[in-house]
Amino acid sequence: MTVDPAVSEKWTAVVVDDEPLARRRIEALLERDPDVAVIAASGDVDAVGPLIAEHAPDLLFMDVQMPRISGIDLVRAIPSELLPLVIFVTAYDEYAIAAFDLHAADYVLKPVDADRFCLALRRAKERLRLLHGKASDPVRNFLASGATASTLDRIAVQSNQRMRLLRVEEIEWIEAAGNYVRVHAARRHYLLRESIGALEGRLDPRRFVRIHRSTIVNIDHIHELVPRAFGDYLVYTRGGEELVLSRRYRSRVDPLIGRM
Repeated sequence: MTVDPAVSEKWTAVVVDDEPLARRRIEALLERDPDVAVIAASGDVDAVGPLIAEHAPDLLFMDVQMPRISGIDLVRAIPSELLPLVIFVTAYDEYAIAAFDLHAADYVLKPVDADRFCLALRRAKERLRLLHGKASDPVRNFLASGATASTLDRIAVQSNQRMRLLRVEEIEWIEAAGNYVRVHAARRHYLLRESIGALEGRLDPRRFVRIHRSTIVNIDHIHELVPRAFGDYLVYTRGGEELVLSRRYRSRVDPLIGRM
C-alpha cells in the first residue's frame, strides 16, 4: 500500500485491486491526468474501509474480483455519507447490472484500454464538478434542459448468455412488453425487466422522447414524420420501422422537431 498525504490535486483517488500489475496500470493511467492525485492504493480488502474513512477520496477505483469478498459487496458496505464516486475495473462483464445498481460512475473491463479509461475518468470528473457545483456552463445548460448526472449513457443487456454494455446512442427505439421493455438497436432487440416509465426516467430527455404510452424513440434515429388523422403521426426510423406518435404525446415532440 502506498499513501502520499502531501499530494493536493483537484480530485483525489484511491485504487483497490489485489493484482499488483493491474493496480499499477490504473495508477499509471491516473498519473497522466493533472486533475487527479492517487492518495492511496491497496490490494488488501480489509484496508478499504479505513482508507475511505481516513482520506475521504473523491474517486474510488475498485476491482470486482477480490479475495474473500467482491468489490461490489465492499462498496455496499461503505456508509453512504463516505462513499466516493466509484469506477469498477474488472475482467468480468457479468457484474455490470449490480455495478450500475450501485450508481457506479463507470465499469471498465480488463485489460484496461487507455482510451476507454480516459473516457471513464473524464465522465467521472464531470460528475464530480456537478456534485461540487463547479460544472462548466455547457453542463449547467445540459442540466437545465432536464438531464441529470444520473442519466444513463449505457444499459446492461443480455446477449448470447453474456452481458453487454449497450451505449444509449445505439438505441433506436424502445417498446413496452408487459413488465419488460424491448430495446431495439442495430436490427437486434434486447429484453429488460423494467417498466417503460422507469426506463424513460433514466434516459436523456434531449435524446429520447415518449411518443406513445408503449413507445420511446431516439430522435437521432427518426427519419420522417407523416401526419395522419386526428392529430396522430406515423414516425419512420432510419432503420425502416413504422411507429405511431399519438396525439396525447405530440406536445413532447414539438420542441424537438426543429432539431431533426
